[in-house]
Amino acid sequence: TFKLAEEVTNNVTHLVCARDENNCCKRTIKFLKAMALGVMIVSAEWLEESYKSSAWLNPMEYMVKGAVNSDRYAPCRSFSDQKKGVPRLFTGLTFFVDKKIDTKNLSKEAICCLVISANGKLVSRAPKGTAFQRTKVYHAREDSILHLQSTIIISECQSSTELLVKSTKWILDCISSYKLIE
Repeated sequence: TFKLAEEVTNNVTHLVCARDENNCCKRTIKFLKAMALGVMIVSAEWLEESYKSSAWLNPMEYMVKGAVNSDRYAPCRSFSDQKKGVPRLFTGLTFFVDKKIDTKNLSKEAICCLVISANGKLVSRAPKGTAFQRTKVYHAREDSILHLQSTIIISECQSSTELLVKSTKWILDCISSYKLIE
């Protein structure tokens, strides 16, 4: 059966979106949340062609390649990892989202929702100095700073802390490319 959902949640199986001539879609909040959750992202042609044939066609043949100007085949990797039971992108990472973030495109609430969807842990207080807990970060390369440092402050202002400070753009870029970017 087919059920239309307003929001992308754990219960959503497919995100249907418009695509361009390169089989890429816009990087919307729904696209990002689907990427974070490992939801299959397909073009609207899948619905159209399935309707014409009176049967559900193989959605794998209609998967988009990615978001415009982003890493190709990231949606396929995200979906494949979810099917295999691989931990989500931010598993093992702890985030503090500062009040000094760029909210012209997405609210702080939306950023937090994406972090949680990618299995990141949110903390309500900024960590102090080196008082942080190191955990295994599944998607970090062994030669990466993220392999050693699992606490990230999301802020548009760099600080003199020993913790990593990343921008909201970093969150969006990591999710849309389905990799932890240095």
